[in-house]
Amino acid sequence: MVLTAGGAGVAAPLLTAGSANAAPVAVWDEVAACESSGDWAANTGNGYYGGLQFSQSSWESVGGTEYASRADLATKDQQIAAGEKLLAVQGPGAWPTCGPKAGLSRDSGAPDIDTAAQPKAAFPAKPKAAQPKAAPEAERKRTGPESYTVVSGDTLHRIATAYDVDGGWKTVYETNRETVGDNPHLIFPGQELSLDASRPGARHSGDAAQQAKPAAPAPSASGKSYANNLDGWIREALDIMKQHGIPGTYEGIHRNIIRESSGNPNAINNWDINAQKGTPSIGLLQVIKPTFDAYHVPGTANSQYDPVANIVAACNYAADRYGSIDNVNGPY
Repeated sequence: MVLTAGGAGVAAPLLTAGSANAAPVAVWDEVAACESSGDWAANTGNGYYGGLQFSQSSWESVGGTEYASRADLATKDQQIAAGEKLLAVQGPGAWPTCGPKAGLSRDSGAPDIDTAAQPKAAFPAKPKAAQPKAAPEAERKRTGPESYTVVSGDTLHRIATAYDVDGGWKTVYETNRETVGDNPHLIFPGQELSLDASRPGARHSGDAAQQAKPAAPAPSASGKSYANNLDGWIREALDIMKQHGIPGTYEGIHRNIIRESSGNPNAINNWDINAQKGTPSIGLLQVIKPTFDAYHVPGTANSQYDPVANIVAACNYAADRYGSIDNVNGPY
């Protein structure tokens, strides 16, 4: 995912393929493989888009909207062109983990790209059965599937576009609000969504919807009680962190939780490089199992899904690596 330098916009035009501070396509492919499993149309609802996982502010700051409103709607070559500009401004540290891993540098070579090409559709067109003659529009609508099972990388917008849902993603969300929950940008593989707007809320998700709700936080040693919600989880975690000398503030924790999981303790990243290696990022602060085990704080639940344990372990890790969770402003 792309970091920004203090949120400052950069209004300079995009670099061309022959500019200095460039990297060949093969290197960008490696960055994308690490960031998004090579999915140049990635839009998982985590606030980062496209193969290089641009934040919207980064995409706009380097002039990416010249090509498309978001990175995932642009072609691979257009995303690379925007990446070249960001590389020139911020260096490979704009992709703090995947950039160095891929060998990305300002002078690693120029890419052979064509930014004039039109973006491909984010979703393949819906296959239609052969008809002896064109059917009325209402009849064509009825022949579409009545439900859809979410797979990794889906968004409500993609699903609505692929199946010509009247009213777009908002209709899909309203029809499936009971399944999706309060955040329409956060859906999970296995959820079964109704595409029939006449039956709102008719279908429930599969395994993802059946996940247990987060357990109520355990009573603290002081006997203090906490609300069983995001605010309560953060406040309990802060009290535990204080006992163990782990730095961090409410704002720093909350900001990172919203970016990483939108506040969903059951969130799982099933597509990035960690997931490919069998250790998906889980929970409020998207912690992988090895990191959770290494930085788990005694006295908290031994589960990545436990919101308080997840926060405390992640902050313990951030303190060890960055000095504090407050210093984390992107993937960590």
